[in-house]
Amino acid sequence: MATLTELQRSWLARLGGIVGGGGGSAPAAMSKEEVAFRAERVAVAQLADALRADPQAARIHSQLVDIGTHQGGALHHAAKGEWAEALRDLAVARAACVSARTLATGWATYATQLATANAKVNASSGVFGGTSVATAQGLIAAAAAKVAATPPNFAGAATDFAAVDAALRSELEGFAANRKVKMATLKAMSADVQIYLAADIASATALIAKMDAALAARDWSQMLMAALAADEVLSPALRFGQRRAGYETQRLTTAGDIASIRANAETQGRAAEVEALLAQADALAGHDKLKIEEGSRLLVEASRRCALWKRLVPTIAAHDSERKLADAEATALDKHTAAEGVKTEREAIAKLLQDAAASAAQARTVTDPMPAWTWALEAVRRARADLATAKKMADGLGPSAAAKKAAEDTPPKIAALQKALADLKTSAAAAAKAPDADQAAEALVRFENRADAAAKALAKNDPAGAAAPLQEAAKALAQAGRVQAQHGQFAASVGAVEDRLKALRAKPTAAAIKVRLDSVAKAIAGARASDQAHDGAAAIAALRKAGDAAAIAEQADRERAAYDVEAKRVGDRINAEVTGAAAKKAQLAALAAAAKTANSLAFAFADVALKKIDLQLDKAKLAAGASRKPADPNLAALASQMVDKGGAAAVDALIQAQPDGVDPKVIDALATGRYGVKFTIKGSAPGANEVKTMKRMCEVFSTIPDDIRGNVSITGVTHVDATGTVGGGYTPATGMIAMKGRRDEVHQKFGARQTQYDPKTRKDVSQLPKDIDPNCKAQNENKAVEYMGFAAAHEVGHGVDDERGFMAQHGKDADKGGWIDHGADIEPVAAAVGGDIAGKFPASTFNKSAESRKYVRDKITNRPTVRPSTASGSDDFKAYDAFDRWHATATSANVYRRQPDCEAITIGTRIYHEAYARQWVSYLAVARSKALTGYQFRAPGEWFAELYAGWKTGKLGPRHPALDWLTKL
Repeated sequence: MATLTELQRSWLARLGGIVGGGGGSAPAAMSKEEVAFRAERVAVAQLADALRADPQAARIHSQLVDIGTHQGGALHHAAKGEWAEALRDLAVARAACVSARTLATGWATYATQLATANAKVNASSGVFGGTSVATAQGLIAAAAAKVAATPPNFAGAATDFAAVDAALRSELEGFAANRKVKMATLKAMSADVQIYLAADIASATALIAKMDAALAARDWSQMLMAALAADEVLSPALRFGQRRAGYETQRLTTAGDIASIRANAETQGRAAEVEALLAQADALAGHDKLKIEEGSRLLVEASRRCALWKRLVPTIAAHDSERKLADAEATALDKHTAAEGVKTEREAIAKLLQDAAASAAQARTVTDPMPAWTWALEAVRRARADLATAKKMADGLGPSAAAKKAAEDTPPKIAALQKALADLKTSAAAAAKAPDADQAAEALVRFENRADAAAKALAKNDPAGAAAPLQEAAKALAQAGRVQAQHGQFAASVGAVEDRLKALRAKPTAAAIKVRLDSVAKAIAGARASDQAHDGAAAIAALRKAGDAAAIAEQADRERAAYDVEAKRVGDRINAEVTGAAAKKAQLAALAAAAKTANSLAFAFADVALKKIDLQLDKAKLAAGASRKPADPNLAALASQMVDKGGAAAVDALIQAQPDGVDPKVIDALATGRYGVKFTIKGSAPGANEVKTMKRMCEVFSTIPDDIRGNVSITGVTHVDATGTVGGGYTPATGMIAMKGRRDEVHQKFGARQTQYDPKTRKDVSQLPKDIDPNCKAQNENKAVEYMGFAAAHEVGHGVDDERGFMAQHGKDADKGGWIDHGADIEPVAAAVGGDIAGKFPASTFNKSAESRKYVRDKITNRPTVRPSTASGSDDFKAYDAFDRWHATATSANVYRRQPDCEAITIGTRIYHEAYARQWVSYLAVARSKALTGYQFRAPGEWFAELYAGWKTGKLGPRHPALDWLTKL
């Protein structure tokens, strides 16, 4: 601006006097032109002053200089009374102000658009794919070039910024919409599932509300932090919800099954057993364990037992009814007047009833109670049959006992002897008329002989001479009664056993199970021989042995029939699939050997032999399919079938046996079948290195197959052949494992050999503290392991953690690192670092002033921000420097792999850092003294996955504390 002349100063002074009034003589009256000049000058000055105070003043500096020049010119002309010229200068100045205002507004709009665009790019970096971010960055650069032109092309820049918005806003909004879709899916699940996931739903709801508010406020960083945090809740919650839905469906079925057996008087006593299984299942599937599938299996087992108890109702009811009758009959027999005469039979019956009780008790504890209940019922029925026979025998012993008593009187009384003899003859006459009298003929003849001798003695009035033959007659009659009773029991039972043998002999398997049929026949023959020899007890025992042998033969018939069907199927496969003469001969020989084993009735071993042949055929078919070009499209299905048959080891061996030059898709198919998840090659030109690396991955996976096959949190595995980069990734939202690199290119080191390049010092520094707990040091820590294998196990570990929800439940525990995932809430991080630095610089305003607190939070959330101005060297200046250093370190790549940096960013007892874009975590600093690797401390999931990989690759020492829970997963 031009310097004021003396004339201008004089005129301004005069003007000031006019404006201010005051004493002295009155000024001369102003002309109309002067009044107009004065008003216009004030108006232009206001416009110019507003521009000079505008935030964009630096951008319109040349325009402000021009405005000042014309303002000075106007004053110069006014001092000389040249009002027309003065007004012309003011008019030019006004026009310049209008133009400058347009320019300042353009720059202000550009600054707002630039800040918004940069905020979106900053927020999106590390979250979205590189293409959209790179496009946006290019558009921002193009906008900057347009406004750098003369004149600035604000309209063109606005078009570029609109394109930035189009490039990123759709992704941002899509990112937000995706979370809402997941939430809607979650809320569409059953009420029971929603109750189960109530805490997750509440957490995600709050995060989505925060995300929406940030989106509306155009706070892109906060929006993405909330969206990312919401996804960390929603993705696993959806998987748990889907798993829990299946559990709830089965639980409803099982609860109904339990209710039905509780409502049945015959089975209600068994309800407690299956209710205990239900409680066990609920505990396994609960939030603290999250073993939902194990819980579901217990539910299925509980339902199976309910169904079994229902099928057992008739058997149990029959047992209980028969047992009640047997107990009453045994008690009555024990009180029988002739009980002592059937003591041997009573003892045998008591033993049978004891066996029945033991079998019933066992039935209540075993997984399959049917055999035990069946035997318990059979034992009770046998006891009742024996009780009926023993009672018949005891009933027949009455006259014999009376005769014995009369004969033993001292001296014998003739009247008593005569009555006893008469009673014996009456009983003998009845026995002689019985249907099975011929069986007791010898005993009855002896009775007649001795009874006649007793009668002759009594006729001679010789009671002493009658006593001995009377007793002998009584014994003969008792023996006749025993023979008749036991034969009756035998005759009533033998036909049923013989009918079973007849039916078995008519079976197609009869020749094959002849030895079992011979056992039945031999036992029946022995029973008949004993019956003919009037050894009733032996006859019944032999007959029961025959019945048991018949049951064994019937089982042999079923097993042989099943074997024959399977043997024919395997034989047909040999004839149809094996083309080489030598190979066919060998397989047929193996089949003949299996048949020989079956002929020896060792069906379990014969079945194993058949399965072995079947697997060998599968293996040959799989190998042939793998060698075909193109490979058999059913390769994955055949491999899966082999695994289900117990041939997992054969599939593993075949994968490793593939030549390095094989089409990698063959490995993909074999691995897909082996592990039950889709394996897919990524990349344009996979070759031998791809095969080598995939074989290595499968080699590792073969040591942990149960953690992959059936793991609902692992849905697939991809691999890209690449050099210079080795590692993997796990995506919780999809359950995909993605591997990249080559075998043996990199090795995982342990102990002091773990170092990391430090860009600040340009030197390698240690990843871990010097004082690692001896129990936590790696096994043989000086020996590295092949990294691709270690990484493969690591990624499976993520799937295991996700399936179990382990770190979500236990990560905060001190012995698990004391982890906190801060998600969308960075306030604890900001408060910790702000308070820590403020404590080091108590004289500063850091963490006290609103602008310092805002600066801290903007930096942590990666919002565009400008550091507040402070005097160089002041405590405020030093505090901001300290925070900036902390932030730069805490957000730097691989900070968790540099022990000096971890020590530098430690606040109190905790270490805070940005694990991934927009994800801040913290953990206990002391946890690093138990480290296996530096990478273990990137995030809670990495902590688990590294320990899991260390366990599965044998690097965890035998006293490592993590083994206590790893081995119980």
